[in-house]
Amino acid sequence: MKFLSEGGNVFAATGNSVSSLMRNFAAECGISMQPAGFRIVDHTAYDATDGGHHTRIATNAFNAPSAVVGELSKRGAGSHVLYEGVGMTVDPDNYLTFKFLTAAPTGVSMPVDKPYSTTPAVASQLGLVVGSQGRNNARVAFVGSMWALSDEAFLSSISAADGTTAAVAANSKMAAFVAQWTFQARAVLRASNIWHQHADKTPPAHQLSDKEKSTLPRSMYPYPEAAPRSLVYRIKEDLQYFVDLHMWDGAAWQPYEADDVQMEFVMLDPHLRKTLQYAGNGTYVAEFMTPDVYGVFKFRLHYQRPGLSAVREERQVTVRRFWHNEYERYILSAFPYYGSVFSMMAGVFVFSFVFLYARPGAVFLSNSKGDKSKTQ
Repeated sequence: MKFLSEGGNVFAATGNSVSSLMRNFAAECGISMQPAGFRIVDHTAYDATDGGHHTRIATNAFNAPSAVVGELSKRGAGSHVLYEGVGMTVDPDNYLTFKFLTAAPTGVSMPVDKPYSTTPAVASQLGLVVGSQGRNNARVAFVGSMWALSDEAFLSSISAADGTTAAVAANSKMAAFVAQWTFQARAVLRASNIWHQHADKTPPAHQLSDKEKSTLPRSMYPYPEAAPRSLVYRIKEDLQYFVDLHMWDGAAWQPYEADDVQMEFVMLDPHLRKTLQYAGNGTYVAEFMTPDVYGVFKFRLHYQRPGLSAVREERQVTVRRFWHNEYERYILSAFPYYGSVFSMMAGVFVFSFVFLYARPGAVFLSNSKGDKSKTQ
């Protein structure tokens, strides 16, 4: 496990008798081996030379994508694998682990010596060859049959129940594909040529134009803590994001084409998630508007699919607010407030004019004795 955590790759295989070391190692990778004494049995799809127990089965139920198992994923003629061994259980919530190969729907997993002592497990739900890929892209493959990797299996032909030979077993192809995947000679994704810009093709501005400015605080690093090379966008701007994805197919880097590649524009949480559009030759592009929130954001690309190496790329940028001279001079929705301000100003002017220049009126006062009123 330490070797895997450091980025190493492991190809592991076991026979009918699984050791405790192998069980513990598989359990650390999220894989559970079937109990002792259990075998994969198929009374329909089996090789006639197995001795009558029907434990040497023939299957072509490959669940891995074509990038992992090549032409065997088509399940055509000549893609059947002879297998004699145990099955493995994979937690469906474990997205780091997947099944290369399973048994046919007619297969079961049960103890051969006491076949009716327990309820058989459906073999199509078990893995015969299982792969696991860590978050650091370290890979490990488990094969539950040492015999399936032997010279005898590589040179065998599948014999039907009537004694005829159906086809040559594809064990050598299966072993080669699994080994290439395990040691990262297949299905390796690479992200390159990542850049972003304004929708009008202009590059973003830099946070500071002069990194040698003496007023900036210094730290242990050669550059100021203000990050002078930080790229800056403004809120509510149209941006473009580009990335190239290629996959190593065992011989060369080939453009990778998919319709489920997404990028995120993240501050603390994703403010935006956008599906990238394939533009050809491995290039993906996304166009979006920056949110009305300013701060430090990241262009984040996390792409992880069963059997393929994970791609994790991040690019940090700063999103600023509008400068004072970038706001609209007059906002249409604020015209009622403009009207109220000017009407108040006009009212104050009229009141002041009346108060200052109007002629005083007459005031009549009456005394308590009923005398005639006096005019002041």
